[in-house]
Amino acid sequence: MIKALFRKQFAELISQFTRRSGLRGRRTGGASLGVFLLLFAVVFAALGASFFVFFKEILAVFDEGNYEIYYLIVGLIATAVGLLGGVFNAYSSIYEAKDNEMLLSLPIPPARILFVRIAALSVMTLLYEAAVLLPAFVAFCAYARVSAAGKASAFFFVIPLTLLVVALTVGIAFVVAAIARRVKNKKAITLVASLLMVGLFYFLYFRAQNAAMALVELGSVPAGLRYGLFFYYQMGRASTGAAEGMAITCLTAILAFALAYFLLSKYFLRFVMQKRSAAAKGKVGVVKAGSRRLALFKREWKLFTSSPNYILNCSFGVVLSLALGVVAITQAGRLQEVRDMILPYLPHFGGSGLGAVVVMLTCVANDVTAPSISMEGNRLWVVRSLPVPTEEIFCAKIGLHLTVSLPFALFATVATSVIFGAGDVAGAILAPFAVIAFNLFTATFGLCMNVLRPVLDWRDEAMAVKTGFSVFVSIFGVMLFATVLTGLYFAFALIFPDWVYLTILIVVLTAAAYGMLRWLRTGGVRRFERLG
Repeated sequence: MIKALFRKQFAELISQFTRRSGLRGRRTGGASLGVFLLLFAVVFAALGASFFVFFKEILAVFDEGNYEIYYLIVGLIATAVGLLGGVFNAYSSIYEAKDNEMLLSLPIPPARILFVRIAALSVMTLLYEAAVLLPAFVAFCAYARVSAAGKASAFFFVIPLTLLVVALTVGIAFVVAAIARRVKNKKAITLVASLLMVGLFYFLYFRAQNAAMALVELGSVPAGLRYGLFFYYQMGRASTGAAEGMAITCLTAILAFALAYFLLSKYFLRFVMQKRSAAAKGKVGVVKAGSRRLALFKREWKLFTSSPNYILNCSFGVVLSLALGVVAITQAGRLQEVRDMILPYLPHFGGSGLGAVVVMLTCVANDVTAPSISMEGNRLWVVRSLPVPTEEIFCAKIGLHLTVSLPFALFATVATSVIFGAGDVAGAILAPFAVIAFNLFTATFGLCMNVLRPVLDWRDEAMAVKTGFSVFVSIFGVMLFATVLTGLYFAFALIFPDWVYLTILIVVLTAAAYGMLRWLRTGGVRRFERLG
C-alpha cells in the first residue's frame, strides 16, 4: 500500500511537467520535462558556483584547529535555504490537500498517508539544501586539510540536516494548524502565523549567523555558543573526523524528526476531519454599480488575498523590497561608503542604475501572474463564462501583479537612488520608470507562461503556486534575466553614465512587454478560450 502512495505522490510531482497542457484533448510529451531539467541545471549551477566562491573565501581564513566553525556556518545557511523552500507549502500539502478525505476513506492508516506527504516534502527540501551543501563539500575537499573520515562525514551531513529542517518545517505547520483550528478566519490566521513563525526563525537565524561569522575572527567556539548551536557545532566537530560528533548529529536529527512525526500523526486526523464552519451570512446594504474592469480586478484581489499560499509564495519580493528600502535609509552611511569604494573602478558610476537593478532583483520573488490562471482550478468555467472580453481578464491579472509589487518597489527605488545616486538627477528620475518597466515585463511574462502551461487539476494550492512549470520558468527565468541585467550595468558603467543604461533598459523592457501583450491579445486569447 505504501508503495502505491509513493507512486501517486511522486507521479503528481512529475505530472506538473508532463500532464495535459490545459487544452482539450492535448497532452504534452517529455519536452517540457527536458526544458525544466535544463533550466534547473543552469540555475543550480549558477547558485552552486556563487556558494562555492563564498565558501572558498571562508575556508581561506581557517586552519586545522578551527574547521568546525566552517560547517557550523554551512549548516546555518543550508537550514535557512531549506526552510525557505518548504515552510510555505508544508501546511497546505499536509492539512489542506484536496485528496485527504478521499484517502482517509480508504483502508489506509493515516500514519502512512502522513509519512508519504512528509517524504515528498523531504525531497523538495533536499533539493534546496543541495545548492548549499554540494558546493560547500566540494570546497571543503579541495581546500581543507582534514582526514578522510572528516570528508566522509561532511558528505553524509545531508541526511541529518535534511531530517532536522523537515522537522522544523512540519513543526511550524503543526503550530499553524493548531492555531487555525481554534479560530474562525482560518485563512488569515494561517497567513499571519506563517509569517510570524518564519520571521521569528530568520531573526534567530541572522543573530546566530552574525555570531558564527564573528567566530571567524575569534578562531574558536565559546562554551555558551556550543550549547546554543549544539547541532551545528557537532556537525563542525564531525567534519574534523570526530566520530562522536557525527553520532550526536545523527541522533539529534532523528529525535527531532521522530518528535515532529509523532505530533503530526497524533493530531493529523483531528485537524483534517474537523467540522467546517458554517457559511457566512450575506451582507445587507446598498449594492453600488462599478466598472467592468474594476469588478474583474476586485475578483482577482479577492482570489489573491483569500489564499495564504498564494500570498506567501508569490509576493515574497514585497518583503525584500521593503527591507531594502529600510536598510537604505537606516544604513545610509555604510551604503555611501560602498559607493565611494566603487567610484574609482567605474568612472561613469552614478549609483541610480545600481539601485534600480538591486530593486529588480528583489522583485524577482513576485510572481503573482505566473499561477494566476492555475489558481482558477476547476472554477475556470466561471471566469470564462463571464460576458467580458478575455483581454480584460488578462489586464486584471497583470494589474493585480503591479498593485502588489510596485508600491514597495518604488519606495526602495527612491531610497536607493537617493543614497547611491547622490547628484545623479537624470538617473534618479529614470530609475523608477525602469523598475515599473521591469515589473510590467515580469507580469506579462508570467501570464504568458501560465497561459501556455496552466495547472488546473491541482490537489492543493501549493502545487499551483510552487511546482507548476510556468511558475518555475517565470521565477528562475526572470532571475537569470535580472542577473544578466546586473552584469550589463557594471559593463555599461565603464563607458556610459547611468541614465544611458536606464534609458536603453526602459526601451527594451517596454518593447518586450508590448510584444507579449500583443501575443496575449491574439494567440493568448485563443489558447485561454480552449482551456478546459
